[in-house]
Amino acid sequence: FQTGWFLESLATQTLVIYMIRSRFSFFKSKPSMALVISTLAAVAIGWGIAQSSLGTIFNFKPLSLLALFTIGAIVSAYLVAVYFAKQWFYHKLLKDY
Repeated sequence: FQTGWFLESLATQTLVIYMIRSRFSFFKSKPSMALVISTLAAVAIGWGIAQSSLGTIFNFKPLSLLALFTIGAIVSAYLVAVYFAKQWFYHKLLKDY
């Protein structure tokens, strides 16, 4: 559970930057290459540590492929929810700005 929680938290909190960084859609607002590289590297390194023998230092256990896909689905659902919440926020609450 600890490993799964770490991986899900790392991915959602790192990738949510793309959803909330501007008022515009993720597809219309291009991030800088530095942001893309740093966020993808952070997620990849964290997931790599958790799945490797280095993760034992943090009491992580390698997760099954099913668990990893489930975490991926949870992260995707979270990002979609954040996207729609942002759209609602700007449409309903800041429509006059």
